[in-house]
This record gives sequence, C-alpha cells and structure tokens, in this order.
Amino acid sequence: GDRFADTISVKDFGVTFDGTTDYTVEIQAAINFASANKAMLRLPSGTTIQSSTLTIPSGLKMIGEGKKVTVFKKAAGFNGVQLKSNHFDTLTGTDALDNPIIPVSIDLRGFTLDGNYLLNDWKNATNSYVNTSGGGVEMYARYYSMDIDVTNQAGVGMWLEATGIETEFNTRKDSDFNIDSTVCKEECLIYKGPSDARFGYIWTAIGGARIKAEQELPPVSSPTYGAANGGYTDNIVFDGAAGEVDKIHSWGCLTGRALWIASSCRLNANLIIGESSRYGGVELGNDVYGLISNIDVHGCGGGLDGSVPDLVVSTTDRLIIDSIDIEARGSVDSGQDRVVLSGNFIKVGTLNVEANGNAGHALKVSGNYILVGKGMANGCQGTANDGLPSAALVRNAAFSNRMYDINMMAVSCDNGFHSINAPSHENITVTADLLTGATVFSGTVKDVTKAQRWDINGFVNATKVVSSNVVAIGFDPSTTA
Repeated sequence: GDRFADTISVKDFGVTFDGTTDYTVEIQAAINFASANKAMLRLPSGTTIQSSTLTIPSGLKMIGEGKKVTVFKKAAGFNGVQLKSNHFDTLTGTDALDNPIIPVSIDLRGFTLDGNYLLNDWKNATNSYVNTSGGGVEMYARYYSMDIDVTNQAGVGMWLEATGIETEFNTRKDSDFNIDSTVCKEECLIYKGPSDARFGYIWTAIGGARIKAEQELPPVSSPTYGAANGGYTDNIVFDGAAGEVDKIHSWGCLTGRALWIASSCRLNANLIIGESSRYGGVELGNDVYGLISNIDVHGCGGGLDGSVPDLVVSTTDRLIIDSIDIEARGSVDSGQDRVVLSGNFIKVGTLNVEANGNAGHALKVSGNYILVGKGMANGCQGTANDGLPSAALVRNAAFSNRMYDINMMAVSCDNGFHSINAPSHENITVTADLLTGATVFSGTVKDVTKAQRWDINGFVNATKVVSSNVVAIGFDPSTTA
C-alpha cells in the first residue's frame, strides 16, 4: 500500500496476525511511522504474540477490527505492560499537565489486550499461572480516546493518569473512554485523570483474580494502595479524578469492592452497579462530589467478618443521589450493613433495601446534614455486626450539632428505628409493619432541649403502635393506640 496515505496498515510492515508469530518490533515501527506521519494505523483481525511493551506516542490513531477480533496476546515469560504511553515512567506520580512532553491526541479502538495470566478460564478448576506480573495499559496523557478490551492481566488492567493545575496551555485535557477490563490480578481500573473525562461505560469484572484453588483464601492487599483501602484489591479505583459517566457495571471482585473512591474528585453518573463482590460493594468517600442518578448494589459479601457494608458514602463534600437500590443474597451475604451515610451534605431521593431475611441494618447514619426523602427496608432480620437487632434505621448523632431529615418504611425488620445520642436538629419519620418479637423503637429517647421531631407509627404483629411527636416532647416507646 501507499505508505504515505492517511491510513496505513501494519501489513505494510510485514505483520500478519497469524496467532503464532511475534511481530512486536515491526508493530512498534508501524506505530512510530503512523504517529510521525499523522496517519491512522489499521490492525487486521487475528492474534499476534507480543514479547515486549509497545510505546504509544502523541498523535497515534490505532484501530483494530473489533474487540476479541484483533488481539495482542502476551508471550509466556513477558511480564511487562502491554501498552505504555511515551514518557509514562517520567510523568507518573507527578502533576504534569503543563509538561510539554505529555502525550496528546491519542485514539485507540477496536482491539483486545490479552495478558496471558491464567492458562484457562478463571472458573476452571484445572488452572495454572502463565505470566506473573505486568498489566495491560499505562497511560499518562490528555485529550485522548480509548475503546479497547483488556483481559487476563497479571497486574493492573488499566492505569490511566494525568494530574496537575489547569493552564491555558493544557486546557484541552478532556478525554473519552469506553472501558472493558476483566480478570486482573490487581485492580481492573485505576483512574487518576484527566479530570474532565467522559465515560460511555465502564465494565469491569474479576479483580483480584486467582486460580480456583486460591479463590477462597483471604483477600490480597493492593500493591498500589496497601492498607489505605482496608487491605483489599478493588475492581475500580477513582483516585483524584473522575468525570461524567453514563454507566459503571463492576462485577465479581474476588478480593475487594466493586468501586472505591480513593481521593477527592467530581463524579457525575447516570448508573453505578456493584455486583457480586466479596468484600463490599461501593464506597464513595474522600470528598467525592457531584450528581448520581442511580446506585444498584446486589449480591455482595461483607468480608470475612461482615464488617464491610454494601454502600458507604463517607464524603464530606456535597453529593446528591437520586435513587439507591440494595439487594442481599443469602448465598454470599455475611450480615453486613446495607447503606452507611457517614459523611456530610448528602441527599438521597429514594432508598430501597431488600435484605431477604439477612442480618444487617438497612440504613446507618452518623454524618451531618443528611437528607433521605423516601426509604424502604424489607426483611432485615437477625443480629447485626454491632450486636443489635437488625433495624431499618440506625441514627448515631456522634456530636450534638447534627442535622437529619429521614423518612423510612420498615417491613418485617427486627427493629424500626434505633437511636444513638441526640442531635441538635432532626425530623425522623418511621412507618413500620413488623413481626412478632420486633420493636418499633430502641435506644436514646428524645432530648427535650433539642429540636427533634419524630413521627413513629405502625404495627407489630397486628398491634398498632403510634407516637406522633412534635418538637420537645419525649418519646414513650410503650405508647399504643
């Protein structure tokens, strides 16, 4: 073909994706040529064997025939990263948005990176390790796009990074991504920037992957984060940057949570799904702020001792969540709490918890300035992790200057509302329909010196229990009518 055309192919450099031949050197030559001549580099269908890291320079546009159709497969014994942006080792860990060597205008689409980590499928009882280290992608860049598939990696699936102070020079730091990252020894995705990213979707699965015989062992601490995330290795970590996301679906982390916000960032998302992870679902902490339409966590475990909730919102910034839906599944559940709001300035529109007869509180609140518009908890039964009967609502006013407005419905739970301490301001509404032996209320009664308004009513085994209390009137949990 014409090697000076706007589009070239790796075939022009003698490369065929025949499934057996190593053309790593020739492919790197094609990458360098395409970048230097501002040409699009096309990749054919098939599989090529990769024996060393491919360096991605500024301006590269590399397009395959499709995910799972065009495949780079690591050679046995290659324990490095498959794709790495130019100057990554110099830039990583630094605020380098204004550094002139940062790569820009990169477009990678339509191919798969296979790290050749596990010999067989992760569920296969007969399995072994092939490569023992090295991830799929390490990029420090801005103003770029990526829509590729990364799988079976012996390290982090995708490490994307770009941090620093915005200036006139680097204002175009925005980027576009569709992320597919599955079966990784470490995190499937660590995202550290750029901060103005747009994600169509993020699909991750089986972070902390190990052979079948080792999957029931205790969790492995992340080589990147160590004890900072509780000693786990999570599927997805947003660390200092996020952006606008249409859909996150994070499934089946074997050694951690579906999603963890590690440090302050803006996250605006339409849908976040955390599913079937063994050590908790989603944690939104460390000053994450923004708007989230829907969070769905189902079928997650609470760790070895049930101490890791399905959803934790510990941000101390401002976060608005329209809808939260939580579903427990007995086969993997460990009696963890469902939703913990321990941060400040949190607004939740609707909350639905389906505990399916498992232990754990539906909603625990201990932060400040927290609003829950309409909540329902069904089937929270048994002794929760803190030793209390499982309740629809536990409110812990750790400091007196706390403010809450919470509306909950409790169905077939062991307790409707458990109060710990007395905040300065609150409006609590609990409507209950409970079974024999349950209680509508327990804990600290109202303090007549505080501005507390409670409206607690319902049935316990068809016996009506009512207490419509206005400000500064104590609550008598034995009152019936």
